Amino acid sequence: MLNRWASDGRLDRQIPCPARRRPCPCFGGPDMKTIFITSLRQKRERREAGGKAAHRGIFALEVEVPGVPVAKFKG
Repeated sequence: MLNRWASDGRLDRQIPCPARRRPCPCFGGPDMKTIFITSLRQKRERREAGGKAAHRGIFALEVEVPGVPVAKFKG
């Protein structure tokens, strides 16, 4: 589940996600209204799934509220 929080701190929306482990969702696209989600799978989970790659990959979700670009480090 991905959670969206309102500026007042309340849980605004929950978005179902097919991947169990989501290390780092990020915004992208020309208008920053696409969330890209990578999934992570541990060796034990692969063994339990019979070596299959279900729920592994990169997912994209269109949203109505844009994100902000990540600042680049100049150090």
